[in-house]
Amino acid sequence: MLLLSHILIAVAGLGLGTYSYFKPSKGALYTAYALGTGTLASGVWLLVGNASHLMSACVAGLMYFALFGALVVAARYRLLHNVAAQAS
Repeated sequence: MLLLSHILIAVAGLGLGTYSYFKPSKGALYTAYALGTGTLASGVWLLVGNASHLMSACVAGLMYFALFGALVVAARYRLLHNVAAQAS
């Protein structure tokens, strides 16, 4: 059950990160941060329970967080520039 939750949280995080890029808002970014944290926490919990696939899990996790991080950073950049453009 934890694995299914982990996958759903990860997919929701990527989906919200993509949504935040196209329609940036503080609320969407904070929710994406929470989903990223949930993904990391559940991934660590899964690794503690089953350390036999440590290498493949770590590589997949690094790839996920590279993509997720790029989406969130790009969304935050767009949000800051949209706010700055509206202020001037």
